Amino acid sequence: MTNIMSVLHTTNTSQGNGINSWQSILIFLAFLIVFIIFTVIKKIYYSIRFQKRFYIIPKTSVKGISNIAMVISISVAVIILLTVLSANTASVIFRAWPGTRVTLEGILIKIGGLLFGPILGIFIGAMTDLLSVAMTAGVFHYGYLIAAMAYGLIGGLIRIILTTSKKKDLPFAIYSSMATILIGVGIALFLYFAPGIGDKGFNIQLFGFDIKIARTLMIGIILGFFLLSIIVVWFSLLIKYWFNKKNKAKTKTNWFIIFAPVLVTILLTEAVVNVLMMPSFDAELSSLKYTQWLSIRAVLFIPMVVLNLLIIYPIFKIVVPLIRYDYEDDIVEDKHIPIHVD
Repeated sequence: MTNIMSVLHTTNTSQGNGINSWQSILIFLAFLIVFIIFTVIKKIYYSIRFQKRFYIIPKTSVKGISNIAMVISISVAVIILLTVLSANTASVIFRAWPGTRVTLEGILIKIGGLLFGPILGIFIGAMTDLLSVAMTAGVFHYGYLIAAMAYGLIGGLIRIILTTSKKKDLPFAIYSSMATILIGVGIALFLYFAPGIGDKGFNIQLFGFDIKIARTLMIGIILGFFLLSIIVVWFSLLIKYWFNKKNKAKTKTNWFIIFAPVLVTILLTEAVVNVLMMPSFDAELSSLKYTQWLSIRAVLFIPMVVLNLLIIYPIFKIVVPLIRYDYEDDIVEDKHIPIHVD
């Protein structure tokens, strides 16, 4: 027992009293296992109830492949464009702090997961990160690859919530609120018991700034923002019902079922990936300690959610009508259809 405690103490000291990268990867694996269990149950249910095949890995059509390739290419193009327009300044920043590159990649990876589901979201995340590193001579780190995949996975899980609710407003508001509460409580507990924080609270010492925020205050702010996000979802739903009641003519597009999933996806991905997972990877590739990175990520959590929403919602609103692709069509199939065609 003494040897084990000494090893843990040595590891925590090397990362600034923080959690290890393999522990962050376990968070990704936990979400992946939840998805697999849910999908296996759904596969059995579809087989018995509807006499249909339910594929865990979608049998992607040509249209689906082209749409996936488009999302990946745009994500990589954005990184390259920033590098060129900034006269390689962005490239230097990406090498010094590779987490900034992954944060930018995540914008369209979230869209990919929300459009194509968890498995294809993971694929989009992996390919985007690998191609971005290759084409910008960036720094590769397995942790950032996992983080990029996590963006797609969690975005895909929100797509499953959307599918389970049959794209109906009220069921989605209920299911998404439950998921938001669950993740919000998890984040609060993590920040309260985060190694190295303690009674000192969150402290950022960077570029001459010395910012200190008490632990309870930070947790209160983040929990308040989670609560505010749930209120925004339900308030948006009430506005939609009021607007439809006042104007009996139905609009062509359901803006709520676009806005709410985007908001929930951004909120949960930023919380899980940026706050829970990324600090341990950042600490491995920089001189800053884990506690510094956790403090930075926690402080930037709310601004990043707002910024992502301002960027992703308009893009998603434009992309959805253009793509017109439901990945569910590639995962459900009648049993009478032969699997292999000669």
